Amino acid sequence: TGYAVAHEAVIAKFALSNSTLYSCLPGFTQMGCVAGLSVLDAYAEEVRARNRRLIGTCHDRITRSGLLHGHHPESGFYLFVDITGTGLDDITFCRRLLEEEHTAVTPGRCFGDAYASRIRLAVCGQEEDVLEGVSRTIAFAQKLGGCHVQAA
Repeated sequence: TGYAVAHEAVIAKFALSNSTLYSCLPGFTQMGCVAGLSVLDAYAEEVRARNRRLIGTCHDRITRSGLLHGHHPESGFYLFVDITGTGLDDITFCRRLLEEEHTAVTPGRCFGDAYASRIRLAVCGQEEDVLEGVSRTIAFAQKLGGCHVQAA
């Protein structure tokens, strides 16, 4: 379900594509889906374990930096980092982090006024890339003066 806004010709192709994807699937595709169901729970647990490990590693690195402190998230793969100690607002911090460290994070105020003094780190993707992003965020905060982390 959802919405799409596009030129009428694009919508027509989109509708045709979705019709094929959601109905009238060939038998071999249906059998493949049924076979996948038998490994779905094991795969989902593997993904959850990986996410728990990676979020733990990121949280530990942030905490060990001496600048960032907070709670380990109970679920999900986001860390909300308090940037008050840097002297920057969330939008300026995010813009400068992108420009100076080539690292993208989300301004906290995107999630409401209560998060205006925070940034959100998405701890998902390739582990090496995530850890590099966390390292760059920590280094940037060190240049500015520090911050604290809070679980999402």
